[in-house]
Amino acid sequence: MGNKAEAERKLEAILGAISSVEEGLLTRFDAISSQIERLSQQAVLKQDLVDATERLLNAWFSGRFIALLGRQLTSEFLARPRWTQTSSQVRDIIGLSSRVRESVTLSAGLDAFVDDRPFGLSVVYGAEPEVRAGAIAAWIARRKERGDAVARHFAASDFDRTLSPVAAIGHLMAQVESLCDQPASFPVEDLDAMSQELHALLRPPPDGDKLIIVVDGVDALIGELPSFVESRLDAGVFVILGLRGENPALLRSWSRRVASGLPASVFVQDAQGGISPGPSLLAPPAVRADDGSAATVARAVLEPSPEIFQPPVFADHVRLDRDQQALSRLLTQHGIVSVEGLSGSGKTYLVAGVLKDIPAPLRGRKTFWYDPPDGVTLDGLVLAMGLVIDPAMSVSAKARSLVAHLERHEFILVIDDYQRVDPDSFGYLVRAALASKMPSLIVTISQIYVESPRFDVDVMRYVPLGFDASAAGGLIGSRAGMKLDPRRLTELIRITGGLPLAITLFATLLDLGHTPDRLLGGDALRSERIERWLAELLSFISPEDRRLLEGLSLIEGPFGKSLSTAVARTLRCDRHETSLAALTRRHLLRKHGATRWSVHRILAARCEMDLDQLQRLQIRRGIARHFAVVPKAQGSFAGHRIRIQNLIAASRYFGMAGDFAPARQMLSEMAKDAKLLGEHQLLIRVMTPLAHAPGHADDWFAYHFAHSLLACGHRDEARRELERALSPITDAMTRPVVSMWRLLAEVYLETGQFDAALGALKPLDAILSAPAPDDVTHRQILGVKLRLCLGLSDIGGAEQALGTLLRLPLGRASVLAQGILSMQISLVETAKGNRAAALSNARHAFAGLKEAGDARGIIWSGLHLGLCLIEDGSPDEGGRLIVEMVRSSAQHRLWAHDTEDAIIRAMPHIRSKRDKAFLNDQLEGHAGERRVVRES
Repeated sequence: MGNKAEAERKLEAILGAISSVEEGLLTRFDAISSQIERLSQQAVLKQDLVDATERLLNAWFSGRFIALLGRQLTSEFLARPRWTQTSSQVRDIIGLSSRVRESVTLSAGLDAFVDDRPFGLSVVYGAEPEVRAGAIAAWIARRKERGDAVARHFAASDFDRTLSPVAAIGHLMAQVESLCDQPASFPVEDLDAMSQELHALLRPPPDGDKLIIVVDGVDALIGELPSFVESRLDAGVFVILGLRGENPALLRSWSRRVASGLPASVFVQDAQGGISPGPSLLAPPAVRADDGSAATVARAVLEPSPEIFQPPVFADHVRLDRDQQALSRLLTQHGIVSVEGLSGSGKTYLVAGVLKDIPAPLRGRKTFWYDPPDGVTLDGLVLAMGLVIDPAMSVSAKARSLVAHLERHEFILVIDDYQRVDPDSFGYLVRAALASKMPSLIVTISQIYVESPRFDVDVMRYVPLGFDASAAGGLIGSRAGMKLDPRRLTELIRITGGLPLAITLFATLLDLGHTPDRLLGGDALRSERIERWLAELLSFISPEDRRLLEGLSLIEGPFGKSLSTAVARTLRCDRHETSLAALTRRHLLRKHGATRWSVHRILAARCEMDLDQLQRLQIRRGIARHFAVVPKAQGSFAGHRIRIQNLIAASRYFGMAGDFAPARQMLSEMAKDAKLLGEHQLLIRVMTPLAHAPGHADDWFAYHFAHSLLACGHRDEARRELERALSPITDAMTRPVVSMWRLLAEVYLETGQFDAALGALKPLDAILSAPAPDDVTHRQILGVKLRLCLGLSDIGGAEQALGTLLRLPLGRASVLAQGILSMQISLVETAKGNRAAALSNARHAFAGLKEAGDARGIIWSGLHLGLCLIEDGSPDEGGRLIVEMVRSSAQHRLWAHDTEDAIIRAMPHIRSKRDKAFLNDQLEGHAGERRVVRES
């Protein structure tokens, strides 16, 4: 299929089959477009096929095409740079064929207007002067070939753009005199006099039956329009006007002409350059405002063409349930709703889907879909809707009149690409819609904030959430005929942020033969289409705004104002609040509530690429320093959690900047808060990467890491980490080193290695005999020694250790310390066989540790209390408590040192089969987990 000769043969056959039939122009373009689309879908076109396609089309365009459609479109096509991407070439060719097709439609419409009426006025209204002028010039060439006399004036090309109507009339008079063999007139400098003289000359030529006057670029003229445009024309005389539709003088003349019942017609150019016909203008019925005042009368000159102003149709439309339900609800509640977001975020797709399946309260409403040209004012919308409103009215009055028309005729006006309109005049329309009590009058689709002037009620905004996995899978199935597995769909949503533009491109590339894994690996986001989209987004903002956006793109997840200020301070952005507002207004920042934002994932990835390595390091250090400044929690669980989250974030950003020492320090500071809440698994997850990062881990970091491993039952890993951390240490007995020796003894104790535990406690004898020992450290060492004595059945040694513990002050954490002390007393009383004393102290320990909020201590004391209850003759109560504690242990993924013993001893007293099965699963699962850890 990629063979050059094959491509030439097929495309030449298409062109040659109907090249002699001028009326088949539309069909020819359809055939070419269809053939190229088929070729592109079958395989990725090779360069030889690209060359053949381009050469054949260029050759055809340079021949009869110029005579038929004018120079403008052709020169525009030929001036384009050579394509290197097949997909973009095919899209451009098909897009151009669509513009050609619309131009041919205009030509046919003007032919019908001139051929079916004795005389008349027609207006070609559109935003792209070059396209409009080229299409009209092509039509003039056709009419001249048929023998019609045509006098034309193109304000944008024949003379200066600021040409006065006097000069325009003079230019037309000279042509009419030549065409109709009229005697030359003397120049007159008065517009009315010249208009009357030209009107007198407007007669068909002797050798023809029609005289056509064409004035393109009417809106470029200064002053009043020639009066002949509102006069009754003689038979065979036609006037064609081309403009953007913002000339008040034309509106007045048009109003008078229509009121007189004279024939007229309109053609409207859409935002893509296509020009489509509307029906003939009819004498309008009067439409008055609610108060009946004549000053606010709006007259419906033209019933909008249903073909032009309907929502776009998407061939592979999929439902966006979350977005469609939310937007449908807003449409039934508000007079104006603004659907806003980045280009490519699915705004038009969403609104079209809602209008296709319109909510029940709005059924029966007619839709007017308006694609505005750049800079269009409210008068342009009025003209596009076929309304005549008194030009002398204020903009505010015109807006109220237009809203009254929408209410009376039950229209839903959709303004797509609202950011292109003149915000001042359209702001009054927004204000009038906000004041209306009728829902769903106006829907704006905009890339920037839609605002109302001097109004205390804000516009209801809705930002689409984008595609979820279900919608993405549906689109891929429809476009590429492929079903993507859930894992890949989840990854696609993650890397694209659900952006419909990126997901649609992904589906298209799949259809062209690309593999999913390569696209997910980055090929899709590196495509030319995404690059153009990103470049266009960033072109609208100032360099300082872009600098702030690049800095904010390094923040993972939503951020608040204080963090954005910290980034701005690092970048030395003086006007960061103004930049933040500008980025928010353009939706380059996603809003999460009133004072939180985030950068879209694709945009953030591009902005990060634009920063050099040094800039990235500086910004990440600034972010880390911001998170590191957090006060200590004052007892509340919420305060502990906030502190944990901030210090983890600080550690992460320090780590990404390569500053591993402060990264470890942040985690050491938050470890106590995390362990108090039982977040040992969290500690393991965030500490593991830094434990093996370059540089020496500080002693507290090593201790907290090993302690969390032990708390979660990873005894072998905890032992290895402690032995590795203690191996370079000789005689230095700092507090963290003492804590590590004590923890190592505890690890040996839990694995039944009593001799090794005694060896680990040996270096700590000097600490216990110090004249002024640290109470907390002393208490912790004695606690391990007490348990070791119990393990060795040394009741005397245990009682001696307990006696020393009872003499030590409890310190600041009195509730926690008292709970642990009660637990230690209960253990000794249990070993001595004093059941009542053991049970009483176990209850006190459980209550105290619960009050202190120590998750691991609660499980430890709860298991012991359950065993005491069983020994005291309450097996049901004890069994239930043990099951409850094991469930809590599984939930927190904690494993107290005597959990296995408690389960085994409680099992005969558990009556519920379900509870027994659960306890068995926990025993087997924990044994398997230990095996996996040892093997790894």
